[in-house]
Amino acid sequence: MQALTEEDRAALSVGARMFWVEKGDNLWTAGEQIEYFAVIGTGYIKLSRIMARGQEVTSDVMGPGHVLGLLSALEGIPVPRSATALTNGWTLKVKSKDFMPIFARNSALKDQLLRRQTERLRRSFEVNAQRVVSTVAQRVASVLIEFADSFGVARGKSVIIEVPLTRREIAEIAGTSVESTIRTMSRWQKSGIIASESREIEILDLDALKRVLTSGA
Repeated sequence: MQALTEEDRAALSVGARMFWVEKGDNLWTAGEQIEYFAVIGTGYIKLSRIMARGQEVTSDVMGPGHVLGLLSALEGIPVPRSATALTNGWTLKVKSKDFMPIFARNSALKDQLLRRQTERLRRSFEVNAQRVVSTVAQRVASVLIEFADSFGVARGKSVIIEVPLTRREIAEIAGTSVESTIRTMSRWQKSGIIASESREIEILDLDALKRVLTSGA
């Protein structure tokens, strides 16, 4: 939150606390009322939602610098998605009662947060719209490209996605079946587009993966 002044940061630091989370720990559960929001320092947090039949499905992954639960904390409404640690890491918890006075007087902060939320909503609508008409390959490619853009680390001509995602989590985010995701990614491995070992995915040919978005294959 670049719009915070030094005075604002000092005020927030009084009540804010750093917490160490272990892989599998829940920050909160969908439907829970929270009195704080979280800023990821290190590690990755997955967001999941409960479907109509009661199963929990991964819908997004957040990483260092991302803010979780802000709108729910500010508006006093239950969180719509559960937040669970994908890896060990540090998370900063900020009490909403400490943040509210700063939010109320800092117009630059309001504008920044509104732009971020608008961008996330726009991306969410685009992804959902694409799922209606796209092939399985396009859906999975879209997820991998998005993670490469957000969390990728260049290694020569390759891009390493360091988020430890299972095939099931990729499938859930892509909105397709686990079996179809496994088949698609196995085909890409054989053709040299990606490599995968120990839940770390390496994109060997990003241009080829991007071409999948237009070709559908």
